[in-house]
Amino acid sequence: MTETRLATLTEAAEITGLSVDALRQRIKRRKLAAHRGNDGRVRVRLEPADIEALKADQPVGPTSPPGSAPASRVDGEGRLISLIERLMTPLAEQNEQLKGEGRQLREQAQRAESRAGEAEIRAESAAQEANTLRTELAEARDAAGRALREAATLRAAAEERDRWSLARRLRWAVKGR
Repeated sequence: MTETRLATLTEAAEITGLSVDALRQRIKRRKLAAHRGNDGRVRVRLEPADIEALKADQPVGPTSPPGSAPASRVDGEGRLISLIERLMTPLAEQNEQLKGEGRQLREQAQRAESRAGEAEIRAESAAQEANTLRTELAEARDAAGRALREAATLRAAAEERDRWSLARRLRWAVKGR
């Protein structure tokens, strides 16, 4: 056997000379990699080196030491790692940029909250001042009304006094003649 082969557990047992249960135990202990096919059967990938390793009771496939893995698999993993690293770099930069933007937005929100709080205080103060001015205006109107009534009373009293004074003068003038 010179090429890689995907075999069911029964076929792998015949090829390696081990029992199906022994192969299942190796899969369970992760000494042998297995995959479930579309038909639901468990299959193992066997290469010539893997068959020899199974007979010698050593781990095989992807769980074997790095030196015993096929070169194509190592190259594929290296390319995959390289691709992941290339994709991770812009994502990390974008993550940092988003963190910075988040900090800026939080600071802006805090400043806006502060300004809103100050505006509320000013609005409350203005409302209190408006209420105070309304009260003072009402009091001034009342005072002005009282002053007008008092002025009218004083005018009337002055007119009455002037009439009496005029009448007295007229009497003196009539008597004095």
